[in-house]
Amino acid sequence: MAEEQKNNKKGNLLIVDDDINFLRLLSVQLSKHFNIATAKSGPEALEIIKNGFNPGVILTDMNMPVMNGVEFLKESMKLAPNAIRIILSAFANPQEIIAALNQSRAYMYLMKPIDQLQLIQTLRYAFDTYNLVVQNNQLLEMLRRVGITSSTAVDFVLKSPPQLAAQKTAKEFVASLKKILMMSEKYYYTNHTEYVVSIASALAEEVKFTDKVKEEIEIAASLVNLTYLPMPKRFLLYDPYDLEQADKSFFFNLFKETITALSTIEPIVGPIKILGQIWENRTGTGGPNQLEGINVLREAQVIAIANIYHNRVYRIQPFHITKLEEEGLVVQTKEETFDRHNEAVKFFYRKANWFDSDILNTFQDMVKKRAIPELIIPKTNLSIQNFDLRTLRTIEFRDSAPESEVESEASEQTQAETEGLEREIRVEKLKPGMIVAQNVVTKTGVLIVRQDNKLDEALVENIKYLAEAGLLSKVISVYVIPPSHLSGEGKK
Repeated sequence: MAEEQKNNKKGNLLIVDDDINFLRLLSVQLSKHFNIATAKSGPEALEIIKNGFNPGVILTDMNMPVMNGVEFLKESMKLAPNAIRIILSAFANPQEIIAALNQSRAYMYLMKPIDQLQLIQTLRYAFDTYNLVVQNNQLLEMLRRVGITSSTAVDFVLKSPPQLAAQKTAKEFVASLKKILMMSEKYYYTNHTEYVVSIASALAEEVKFTDKVKEEIEIAASLVNLTYLPMPKRFLLYDPYDLEQADKSFFFNLFKETITALSTIEPIVGPIKILGQIWENRTGTGGPNQLEGINVLREAQVIAIANIYHNRVYRIQPFHITKLEEEGLVVQTKEETFDRHNEAVKFFYRKANWFDSDILNTFQDMVKKRAIPELIIPKTNLSIQNFDLRTLRTIEFRDSAPESEVESEASEQTQAETEGLEREIRVEKLKPGMIVAQNVVTKTGVLIVRQDNKLDEALVENIKYLAEAGLLSKVISVYVIPPSHLSGEGKK
């Protein structure tokens, strides 16, 4: 009896995925925290529930044979109506994500690969929400038993906890999307989403928006790159006002469709309205709706300024894209960054009539004062690496050359050429202290080590164990010469 209570206290988690190795891996990782049941298909999972396993949270893959994740979750509502449902998938189309959430009444949609600690924390939040629902039902039943059926009392019990849960869900959903977007950025020398959020938040604070508006601005800024997911690659290198008219119209059509789809998520309607106006300007020459004057939200202008500034200073320039794709590395010197910063400042002077004067003047003052770290020009060269490109010639040379030759070759290159240089080595050669150059992800999409993290003895042993079990590639990318921000102790 004591053991049963212990398991129930941990919370019943049902995991559904047609990948057996993925199921086993998740079961091992999560069994210390939750009472686990696993199923290889939707029908099998439904049988588990029918046979007495009462899940507080259901974690399911989207794409499965016989019955996909949405179909399974809809059927599970009949058997476990109070369970909190989470979809975990590698699928990344925004409209499909929103449709899946709505159709299955899912609590959240998580993307593979996902960090183990992040997944555990998300599941704990989900169990907190489940416990709120259970307590809700218990309170309602208690009220009915003592004869209290007034609408005021019942509404208090029914509405308050779900509203709080909805707010928490919205924040967690945005936080997950933000992390995904940050991981997917390929064409920036510094992290775009993080910088836009920081600059926009600081500017909103200086302009003295209310706390509620500042929170909406931060959410909207976190989702800036989400609107680029359906865009052709060439659109990722330009702001829409730099495009030819036909391309500009195409850009705004895709942008508007994405905003319309996101607007169906009730808890973030306010931030999405702000996000939908970041390309409008007060002269009426923006898009997608050519708003002008005071019809352009001041909140949107805050994000627009942060977004445009970072694009003009830290996004790869179009003429470098061929070099990135063919050679795998592009460097922007500190002098080039300084010049691009000055050009961005001049751009805002030329386009002053696009923005509310109070907001633009405040931003320009922040730039002069270097008010936040994101507005201070780095004193080192910056680089972008093409992680999709495998430079086999370099890898083969470095695997076969003695360490003295490798060191000699590196010493002959400039700092700009060598900073961030990486190589691939076999797992059995990994040693504590090495810094991984790319995310270490299992074949089933589980994140084991994040890029730029230093390996310790436990991580090395775990990677070797997973590789021997066939769950992980036998080759890992590590830095030969770490980027400057990882030198010394490396990233913790």
